[in-house]
Amino acid sequence: MNASWLIWKNTFFRIWDKHAPIKKRKVSGKSLAWLTTDLIEQKHHLKFLHRQARSVNTSEKWMIYKKAKNQYNRLVKKSKRTYNERSLSSHSGNIKQTWKTINEILNKSSNRNKIIEIKDENGEMIDGTSISDTFNKYFVQLGETLAREIPQSNVSPMSFLNDINPAGHTFPKFHEIAPNEVQLLLQNMNTNKASGIDGISAKILKIAAPCISSSLTLIFNQSILTGVFPNDWKTSKVIPIYKSEAKDEMTNYRPISIYRLFQEFLKS
Repeated sequence: MNASWLIWKNTFFRIWDKHAPIKKRKVSGKSLAWLTTDLIEQKHHLKFLHRQARSVNTSEKWMIYKKAKNQYNRLVKKSKRTYNERSLSSHSGNIKQTWKTINEILNKSSNRNKIIEIKDENGEMIDGTSISDTFNKYFVQLGETLAREIPQSNVSPMSFLNDINPAGHTFPKFHEIAPNEVQLLLQNMNTNKASGIDGISAKILKIAAPCISSSLTLIFNQSILTGVFPNDWKTSKVIPIYKSEAKDEMTNYRPISIYRLFQEFLKS
């Protein structure tokens, strides 16, 4: 199973690198979606009036410039308001995108959430590269800690299976997944979904769906039939998310895991 998956993954990356290589490019700055063509023209005209006022330096020219500047500022505010209203309306029902838009409006940067130092469970202050190791140790032990708080029960887990599968009845026979089911799943993916830890984005998988659905189906069916989950799929990127109260205390963070997108397909 592991060998089959590694062959598929390496082949996919080789073809991806050949036909859609990642290239670096310089970006002059963040584009302003609310900045319309009319506003750009108004801005150029405003610069012209400013140069003219400085050159002639008369009260009349300065007055013309100030009136044009006030008008431009009013148009900017109106354009921003219209854009923000449309953005919030278009993301209605999508909490993630709604909060992203709100943070953009409030000009909040994600860097503000960067953890500089943290207190461990013993109250000792941790900083630098030790933060990630300390968080990892805390999250790994969290499950065992919570499990110890669960009251002991004399009920056998097998009794729940008997309730849903009375004597004389058998579980439905497993039917292999069909390639068209996998292709449909890939094509219906939300392209705004975050990329997996392997860097493969939902957009790439959606575009490649007709070409990779058959081979992926073989991988999924092999995993289910053999009962083996590829080792590569058992790893994830864990990110601490702040809950409430003091931000420098480790117990006030909860973990979220970023998996490979293929793991989510198999669960579907």
